[in-house]
Amino acid sequence: MLRLLIISPTPHHKKKNNLVGHGATIKELSFLSRYFEITHIAPLYEGIAPESELPYTRPINFIPIIPGGGKGLKKVSLLKTIPKWLEQIDRILKKQDFDLIHIRTPSSFSLTSLIYFLKHREITTLKWIKFAGNWENNPAESFATRIQKRLLKKGVPNSFVTVNYFKNLPHNFVPFPNPSLYFSEYKKNIELSRCKKLVTPIIITYVGALNHEKGIMNALMVIRKLKESGISFRFLVAGNGPMEKEARNFVAENDLVKEVEFLGAIPHSRVFEIFKSSHFLLFPTHFNEGWPKVISEGMSMGTVPLAGRVSIIPEILEKYKIGHSIYSNDIERYVETIKDYLDNPQKWETHSANARKYAVFFTYEYYGLKLFKTLEKYGLNLPYDGEEFKEIERFIRGKEFPL
Repeated sequence: MLRLLIISPTPHHKKKNNLVGHGATIKELSFLSRYFEITHIAPLYEGIAPESELPYTRPINFIPIIPGGGKGLKKVSLLKTIPKWLEQIDRILKKQDFDLIHIRTPSSFSLTSLIYFLKHREITTLKWIKFAGNWENNPAESFATRIQKRLLKKGVPNSFVTVNYFKNLPHNFVPFPNPSLYFSEYKKNIELSRCKKLVTPIIITYVGALNHEKGIMNALMVIRKLKESGISFRFLVAGNGPMEKEARNFVAENDLVKEVEFLGAIPHSRVFEIFKSSHFLLFPTHFNEGWPKVISEGMSMGTVPLAGRVSIIPEILEKYKIGHSIYSNDIERYVETIKDYLDNPQKWETHSANARKYAVFFTYEYYGLKLFKTLEKYGLNLPYDGEEFKEIERFIRGKEFPL
């Protein structure tokens, strides 16, 4: 197996003496560990691990670093931690040779890593840099993020950059999917949801953190308007977060207790179970992210997404007639869009079918196929059994998609 060094800000904890980390990233890296021998340099935090963190499904060599950075005065800690980060990167690279180096940005740690490789141009190993956030300009993004964007545009020696955004990309950038589910899950989901119809009461779902950025309160304001309009519905809220108390109070004060059900933080295994009966994913996010995995998870079950206008969400949903992308605070537009679907159920069925069709581009196997073809262009051929990728290639043949 080829040796892969991953440098990332992915938070890790110890849970009953087992290593766990940010769930979505751990699933992605566990998939890569099928094809690479992985060494992962990332921060290890003290304290209780969040429920959303998962263990690796295959062995990896984890190299912990001291967490650093944060908001306000916490940034001062970087003065002490950056030299230690550089020392750790330097030590690993001198100790072992790697076939590929994967840097996950943006973060203070990834910025430190980029500067390290700009300084050490003699390290000719191919570098795969992933920009995981929203590439579009955002006034709320940090100074460190803006610097990283500038460095990536200028180019790190012997590297390519994968990013969700795909308009007018520099020559060394590759549009890439954000993998959300396995192909086996995808095939099962499209069969389970093939006969789904738009009937009342409609089932609307919110899956994600209960915070301002993800839009939970805007979602509840949409729900209130729907009830005032006389629409019969159920609203399922899966997740927890700092605004849970405020959200529950809003439901009680607006007589929505019969319509709204708070499911709490659910295990990932239950997400598809919820989407199986859901007609709409209501996700008015304005968080600075690339592509929320929950959208493509819902798509695989024929759930039509109504989501915020962030990054490539509008490009995907509207171009391929999968759903609608609406500004997070445009409550009336969300309500009118749902009413339009109810008046035109054939439109909902078309969008639901398109959602299932295009969710395949967010499978881990398509992500692997795209990665290996990209690596081959840069001269790195992987010794892998391509049967699972051949199945994906057959499945997507004739389907146009930018990712």
